[in-house]
Amino acid sequence: MNKKYLQHSTYSLLLADECSKIQDVLDTFEYESLPCLCGHNSDYNVIAKVDRYGLRLDTIQCLHCGSLRSSPYMTQDSLEIFYQKYYRDLYSSNLGPERIFSSAYERGVKYLAILQKNLFSGDVLEIGAGTGGGLMPLHENGYKCVGCDYGEDFLDYGLSKGLNLKVGSYEQFIGKKKFDLVILSHVFEHFIKPKEEIKKIKKLLAPNGLLLIEVPGLLNIKISYRGNFLEFLQGAHPYHYTKNLLHYLVVNSGFQILSEDEGVCCLYKKNNLKQDKYELQNEYETITKYLRDLKYYNILKFVDPEYIIPMIKHYTKKFSRK
Repeated sequence: MNKKYLQHSTYSLLLADECSKIQDVLDTFEYESLPCLCGHNSDYNVIAKVDRYGLRLDTIQCLHCGSLRSSPYMTQDSLEIFYQKYYRDLYSSNLGPERIFSSAYERGVKYLAILQKNLFSGDVLEIGAGTGGGLMPLHENGYKCVGCDYGEDFLDYGLSKGLNLKVGSYEQFIGKKKFDLVILSHVFEHFIKPKEEIKKIKKLLAPNGLLLIEVPGLLNIKISYRGNFLEFLQGAHPYHYTKNLLHYLVVNSGFQILSEDEGVCCLYKKNNLKQDKYELQNEYETITKYLRDLKYYNILKFVDPEYIIPMIKHYTKKFSRK
């Protein structure tokens, strides 16, 4: 285990006094073992004991499938308190609605390109829409969109932009309306029972409806987190995904893959026909090697095409829109 991932790491995105105050609150919560999504729970290695903020969090790697998860993890009751009282201050304290809207808008442009490539048309629901920035590019291109979230202050910002946003859970739509597309943009990684959530979300989709999911990609840390594994770790993310693990959950819930990347951003189509089971690949060696190589990555990344090419594409697109 890299020393900076240990409990007494000096790395943190928070000041020491802030970290101590939040840790005192987290210590009052209840925790329980979090099962691996592959079904094997007892064989694992602990690979980190703090998160990006220096807060105590055990990140473990399953020896059977290689996937990473946080365990023990907050119980459902404790998690609800965490999101109601502490999550926004911890993760968005320095980000106003304008910056969050702008960042989400960038992702929305990417989603629009994916949907146009797949000749999509129809009604759209975004779960966890926040300010609605991710929906705006679709809204501007004539799609009928609605978003839902709990953060009323962020929703108000999107409403002021003319977006249709609702307060509350996506479950308010179940049995009342069907959508042609459901978007989960950096939301799915927050689910502690992702299999159950997919089954409920599937009820929202019309026949042949589409499901677009984007999560932080475990095998994309070099690009999205500048090779910093500890910065990737967040206490709000119980499971960490590769496209393989996401496919395992979604395809086996009755979907087929339309597009994918290791970002992880994947588009699925609801499939009511019987299909072959998606077998979860054992990624233990791949993930272990990837994390081990990160130790040297910040030194070598400027000669690594895996880093250089995506960064050139990213900034080319960014400046071409200005």
